[in-house]
Amino acid sequence: MSATIEQHSNTIPEVVIGTQTWAARNYDFGGTYPNNVESYVTDYGRLYTWAEAMAIDVPGWHLPSATEMVTTLITYLGGNTVAGGKLKEVGTTYWADPNTGADNTYGFGARGSGTDETFFGEFAEFWMSNESGTDGYVMVIQYNSAAIISAWKVKTSRCSVRLIKD
Repeated sequence: MSATIEQHSNTIPEVVIGTQTWAARNYDFGGTYPNNVESYVTDYGRLYTWAEAMAIDVPGWHLPSATEMVTTLITYLGGNTVAGGKLKEVGTTYWADPNTGADNTYGFGARGSGTDETFFGEFAEFWMSNESGTDGYVMVIQYNSAAIISAWKVKTSRCSVRLIKD
């Protein structure tokens, strides 16, 4: 499956976490609307299939690998059991209650954009560049946990994209 996503023309806000520079918001050009609501794009970015995510072309930025997102980022944040909370936006404006463990320590500001236009406010799933057959790899953050889960997800699913600087 192939896809073409045009380059986003706006400046991407940045956040430095350890040795990495991440986009400080979800990608929001092309793709589909979170929860099928166009006005949510400003706050949550858009959702993409794995092929669409892989086709995003922003000079100086790329879709993170599992090594960059899981090994480097999560290890720096203190491990799987606490990393989600350190990345989540605080409060219940962008997450369902109780938004367990959220403190947004580094300004990543993850929001509950859902997946496949469902689970809005409950999950944020971010594509990584790794693949295995019909599946792509995702990092999952949930409203009711400070933990992060990494999992394989069918490539036709729609998830968020958070870019990392080259």
